[in-house]
Amino acid sequence: MFSASSSYTLQPRAAQLCRVLLRVRLVIALFALLLLATNPLSARFIVAFLGAFVTSLLAYVFWRRIARVLQRHPILTGLDVVVLFVVLGLGGSLTPFLLLTITTSAIAGLLYRWWGVLYISTLQVSCYFTVVAFQTGAADVWNFQTIVSQPLYYPLAGFLGVWIRRLLDETASTEQARREAEVATAAAEERARLAREMHDSLAKTVRGIEFAASALPNWVERDPARASTEARRIASAAAIASREARDLLSELRAAADGVERPLVPTVTSMVTEWSERTGVPVDLTTTDDVDLPARTRYETTAILAEALANVERHAEASRVQVALQRANDMLQLTVTDDGRGFNGERRDELVAEGHFGLLGMSERANRSGGSMTLRARPGAGTTVAVTIQLTPQVSATGEQTPVPADRRAHHPGEAR
Repeated sequence: MFSASSSYTLQPRAAQLCRVLLRVRLVIALFALLLLATNPLSARFIVAFLGAFVTSLLAYVFWRRIARVLQRHPILTGLDVVVLFVVLGLGGSLTPFLLLTITTSAIAGLLYRWWGVLYISTLQVSCYFTVVAFQTGAADVWNFQTIVSQPLYYPLAGFLGVWIRRLLDETASTEQARREAEVATAAAEERARLAREMHDSLAKTVRGIEFAASALPNWVERDPARASTEARRIASAAAIASREARDLLSELRAAADGVERPLVPTVTSMVTEWSERTGVPVDLTTTDDVDLPARTRYETTAILAEALANVERHAEASRVQVALQRANDMLQLTVTDDGRGFNGERRDELVAEGHFGLLGMSERANRSGGSMTLRARPGAGTTVAVTIQLTPQVSATGEQTPVPADRRAHHPGEAR
């Protein structure tokens, strides 16, 4: 009737709050026991208390598994209510053990919907009046506090838990919608950028091949030697077009990975695949406590892809070092190779010669609110360092798996 369905799963924040309440319950139980230690304790009370304490401790330690069972079977929460009220009855209705029963109401509010809270609260109020009635028959005990104030805590705590749970669910939904919007925006921008690059590079190359191929029959008839030269040029242009198409497809793949996956697993996967494909060993160092918005995450992984592609095509390196590290509120991505290097002061000349890789990397870093620095000398290798401002990120999906520091690497991009 009111058990949790698959659509009412416990969000990580709500699960964490339940564990906090269980911790509070354990502390209250020990505190109440200390207050009662000056009085003789019956064997029944000790057994009941140990049962309630051990149950709470197990629930705290194994909460992930137990929460799913409790959501499917609310009657188990009802049994927990009965056990706690046995302790309350043996220890005294005006002792701190009363707070133990109230924490159960709040936990039920986080676990169940309104009907579940109503069930638990009704059971608690019934048990409460039963305990009070059996503990004393004195008329002066039945006052406003015992009749109204104390039992009112149960539905109030339960419905407060429901309200907090709803607030946490709405927050998680908002964050999920924001992430999806970032993914959609980043994907749209990347499609537009790739369309421009296809027009500026691949489309022009294919158009040139078309013109050259259409003129080839005339050269065959008029000048066979020139026809042979033109045929070789067409073959060379076709190879360039094939490489440009392959690079664009690789960038599309990088876009999908960089937008949809967390930063550290994406970087690790790229570096590992690149190292396996090229045979160049890569030393990867990462930090496991950082992530970026989808758009910035894509730009960062695209820069890494282009840097690795430059190493593959130009560096002739025997080893590469990739570091993704956090320093306060800044994230730095560094790619260093021990290859032949080049004159880093020739960046403008490279752009003039049609090599836009470094320029594209710098523009990506600027779009992400960061900057890129280049250190390169002939015969001394090359270092590309990108620094990006971090923004606070809250995960609604739970934990992130740490990435080993010795994993290896992948991905192509534009040339230097």
